[in-house]
Amino acid sequence: MSLTKLQIDHYHSRGFIVIPNPLSDEAMAEIDTLQKEIEPRWSEMEFPGNVNPLAAQMLMAGEPIFEMIENPGLIEMAKEILDVDRVEIAAFGMGDSSLAVGGEQKQVQWHSDNFGNVKQVAIRVGLDRHDGDNAPLRIIPGSHKRDVAEFKQELYENEMASCPEEIPPKSLFAKHPDEIEIILDTPIMLVWTANCWHSTGKKTSTRLRRVVTWHYFAPGYDNPFQATVLHTLDGVWQKWSGERKKLWGLSE
Repeated sequence: MSLTKLQIDHYHSRGFIVIPNPLSDEAMAEIDTLQKEIEPRWSEMEFPGNVNPLAAQMLMAGEPIFEMIENPGLIEMAKEILDVDRVEIAAFGMGDSSLAVGGEQKQVQWHSDNFGNVKQVAIRVGLDRHDGDNAPLRIIPGSHKRDVAEFKQELYENEMASCPEEIPPKSLFAKHPDEIEIILDTPIMLVWTANCWHSTGKKTSTRLRRVVTWHYFAPGYDNPFQATVLHTLDGVWQKWSGERKKLWGLSE
C-alpha cells in the first residue's frame, strides 16, 4: 500500500491522512460480530491496574484481530511514513471509549497520546458511524508540532473564554478554531499521529459508537501495552513465532 509524497508530507505537517479502508467487508463484519460477542463477557471482567481494558477487549478477539493489525500493506505504509525498516505494534484498543467517561458528559477531553513523543503511525477504523450527536473524533491538525505546555495553556484559555460551569475547569472541551471533525465510518480509515491533540464531540445519541484502533511504533521505544498483551494472552503469546513476538514488541 504505497502513498504519494503529498500524502506523506500532509501526514507529517498536519498529522493525518484519510484513506479508503483497505480491509475487506468480510473482515470488518467478522470483527463487528466478535466485538458484540465479546463485550458482555468483557464488561464483567476485572483487570489489573497495568492492563488497559479496551486493549484487552481487542486482544480477546484473537486471530482475526491479529491478522488485521499485522496486515502487510498497512505495516509497509507505516514504515514508509516513518522512514524506518521495521515497526512494532504498540498501543491499541477496541470498543467505545466514550462509555468509559464518567458523569453526563460522555465526551473525551482534549489530550495527546504522545507516549513520550514517540514516532508513531496510528490506525483508526469505525465499526459504527461517528457523526453529529455520536461523538465524532475532533483533531487539531498540526498540533503535534506545538510545544505541549504552550498548547495546553491555549486550550485552557479557550475553555475559560467559554465561561464553563466549573471555574477553573478540570477538563478541556471548548471548540478550537483550527479543529476538524473526522466522521469515522467503515468505508474510510484514519491514518494519523495521536501526538496530535484530539477529543470527541459529546455523545447524546443512543447509537453504538465503536472503534478499532492500533499504533505502529518506530523501533527503540517501550511498548506501553506490553503488560496487557502478557496478561490477556497468557498461554497464547508464548506459542508465537519469534518474528510475531518481535512485531508485538515482546522479548524472547
